[in-house]
Amino acid sequence: LVLDHGVALEQFVDGPARTKALVVAEDMSWSDWINTGMIFIRTDSSWAQSLWADTWAHSHPRFHHVPFWDQSGLCQMLAKRQEFIPDVL
Repeated sequence: LVLDHGVALEQFVDGPARTKALVVAEDMSWSDWINTGMIFIRTDSSWAQSLWADTWAHSHPRFHHVPFWDQSGLCQMLAKRQEFIPDVL
């Protein structure tokens, strides 16, 4: 949640996060690990591009027809690729 609109978004991906291809927020509900409503993605990252392509093409089809499917599909794909390794910055 950004309350001070005077703060540039770049400030959230400076420092240790500068080398990350994906920066997401934790979902505070019981349903998913991450909240895709707050996400930074490096669009020039081949890793991020393949992650989203895999999420769309290979996540369980049930996720494509329910609200917030992107969160569940992304969590499933990160787990399937053994890449869900939270790094707290």
